[in-house]
Amino acid sequence: YVDMIIVPHDMAAQEFQKIYHVNEKKILVSPYGQDVYDSFHDEKFFREVEDFRSKFMEKKIILFVGGSGWSRKGARCILYAFGKLSKNLPATLIMTGKPTEQYLNLIRKLGFKVGEDVILPGLVDDRTLALLYASCDVFTLPSLHEGFSQPVIEVMAYGKPVIVSPLAAYPTVKDGGEGFIINPEDIDSYVYTLQKILTDKELYMAMSKKAKLKAQKYSWNTIGSNLFEIFCQRFQKKN
Repeated sequence: YVDMIIVPHDMAAQEFQKIYHVNEKKILVSPYGQDVYDSFHDEKFFREVEDFRSKFMEKKIILFVGGSGWSRKGARCILYAFGKLSKNLPATLIMTGKPTEQYLNLIRKLGFKVGEDVILPGLVDDRTLALLYASCDVFTLPSLHEGFSQPVIEVMAYGKPVIVSPLAAYPTVKDGGEGFIINPEDIDSYVYTLQKILTDKELYMAMSKKAKLKAQKYSWNTIGSNLFEIFCQRFQKKN
């Protein structure tokens, strides 16, 4: 009975058609916009970012945003990759969200010190998330199942390169552009990619610039304007 169904990307459109047998002409693909939390960006915020970063000295900060879906977002993969990476490169892994006992046990099994090697802030509010985006060196999301990944766009707005699985990358990340697309199950390749992006300053700066430029295309103003034009065209034709 609906005139239009809006989904965030082509894969979601295909799943919707397969499950609900909807006429593809009724489906509109429109990505979510990104909100870089501009209201937080005052002098106090950037002081907090500096203070937070100073706690880690020369360590690189890797950020994973897991919410309540650690399994489908590939938490196991990043933990194993970080275990190998941290033997050769001083780094800290920050993992937001709600880890189950399974992952807490894995963290202990891999010998990580919670609060030092791996930081678990739990579910965080928007301001804290913005602070983590601004503070990290690289963002990673090795998702095994994913829709449209909002955190990928949000962290790129802070100029942070990303290392993501194909599912988390689509449709926003170009391999070798704003970051790298990896097979999360190939741990050695994952480690190599993390180390490369964190040690090659020229590469890092180039990807940082591209990430920020790409994120601008996903501002809510841009997305909203595009949707408005499409609505006008669709409903004018109908009338």
